[in-house]
Amino acid sequence: MRMTTVPAILPAILALVATGVAGAQAPPRTVPPLLTGAWEGLMQAPQWPSFLTLTIGADSAGPAVTLEMLGQRMRASGVDASGDRAVVRIGDGPGAVHLRLQRRDDQLDGWLRQGTDSFPVELARVPVYSRPASRVEAWEQDIAAIRTRFLAYDRSFSPAERSSAVALLDSTQRELPTLHDNQVIATLATAIALARNAHTRLYLVRNATELRRLPVRLWWFSDGLRIVRASPEHGALLGCRVDEIDGIVARQARDLVAPAFAGNPQWTDYKTVYS
Repeated sequence: MRMTTVPAILPAILALVATGVAGAQAPPRTVPPLLTGAWEGLMQAPQWPSFLTLTIGADSAGPAVTLEMLGQRMRASGVDASGDRAVVRIGDGPGAVHLRLQRRDDQLDGWLRQGTDSFPVELARVPVYSRPASRVEAWEQDIAAIRTRFLAYDRSFSPAERSSAVALLDSTQRELPTLHDNQVIATLATAIALARNAHTRLYLVRNATELRRLPVRLWWFSDGLRIVRASPEHGALLGCRVDEIDGIVARQARDLVAPAFAGNPQWTDYKTVYS
């Protein structure tokens, strides 16, 4: 097995967050309109790319710039912006991280540097969508975001898998007027699962989603699908076997929803009990 080391700049950035480095904003007190807004893209480190989100704005204290990376959100301690260029500093002293960026159309290109380490950065402006006039337009915006913001950066897809995902998104968009919202959600999950990476998926069932949940928990056993948990008022169902779902044999129902989940058969079994 060939081991790789994390670029020194990544733990250093996390250390800046851990020590709470965030000073007052430096002059100038305004940011050129061409640079304001949210930007996202990649820092090309030697071992792997890292995804960044940079938000440039202003508040009563002056320029307000934040960098999100590796699940951490950091406010810049210094900003120097003029015209189509910006220099952002996070932290102070020898360990400070510097972003030097220049705007070209709807892209910011430049470098992220700390000490002697320097990595190229390419950021694209995050689209600002208008309020949708209909459910079809709302879904079109979601599909556009998956196509231009997710597929553009995710590294799980091979070229062929990416082409298949785009084709499925295109066909779904054409059929939006005739599809139920749940069908759209399941199809988008299937497009993302084409990467065959179990860690890259659309979360279908969470407490905050629109999908309805039943008051039972299911699990696959050698003799079929059984109820292993239930709310108190449905306690009599514990241990019961589910033979059919809306007239569909349980195992066939499993196979119908399986394309929405990437991974091996055991993982697919686990994910389908929620569906």
